Amino acid sequence: MPASPTVILTREAADNEALRRELADWEIPVVVYPCLATRYIPATEWRVVPPAPLSQFRVVLITSRRGARALQADRSLALAPGRIIAAVGASTAEVIRAELGREPDLIATDARSLGLAQELAGILQPGEAVLHVRGSKSTGELKSILDRMDFAVHEMVVYRNDVPDLPPLTAPAPWLVVVASPSALLRFVAANGARLTGSRFVAIGPTTGRAVEEAGQGPVYQALSPRHEHLARAVRKAWNEFRAVAPDTDPKHEL
Repeated sequence: MPASPTVILTREAADNEALRRELADWEIPVVVYPCLATRYIPATEWRVVPPAPLSQFRVVLITSRRGARALQADRSLALAPGRIIAAVGASTAEVIRAELGREPDLIATDARSLGLAQELAGILQPGEAVLHVRGSKSTGELKSILDRMDFAVHEMVVYRNDVPDLPPLTAPAPWLVVVASPSALLRFVAANGARLTGSRFVAIGPTTGRAVEEAGQGPVYQALSPRHEHLARAVRKAWNEFRAVAPDTDPKHEL
């Protein structure tokens, strides 16, 4: 039987805390190793690309909790009369309610780019412009799909996903690495690639899961959603199975 893995949490400490506490209750060893550092951009520095006045947009798409938090710097963007707010997932919707003081008009259930675009198309008028509020890192896939559907996508970066100092991990291997974005995955691999043999990954969603596979870092377990309870379930199941079978015999799991 392989050695019990150490769980590596790669989000920022505050985002990891609920999951870390739950894993500690289960006596699962955890190391917090943030692979990103968020820097919120002041509202005076927000820029719409391609340029357009904010008043032009009936629909604003917010695809992350950080995007929602950033809008506290100018809540008028979310609270303007008649504005429709589309959120990706329950976690983003919770931040919009708690920190922007309003209910999202659409909570997309499919975080994949194609599914998200199809849900968004249900509230957009033909050829309508939509404002995507996002961070500095993006695959560009969602914009490409919406462009092909003849919607005019404008983007506004409201926070930066910066690279923290990442010394190589000293935690005992093998590792069960929880990753929440392709950029975090690539940073983790760059800093620790020499010690990844036998490790596995838990991905927060399908885009990150695909990135793990494309990087040749399987097997990968994919949580049903970014919600804490789904991540906790995925990590616990992966940890138990990790100890029970050899690392190179296990297929991809969706939990």
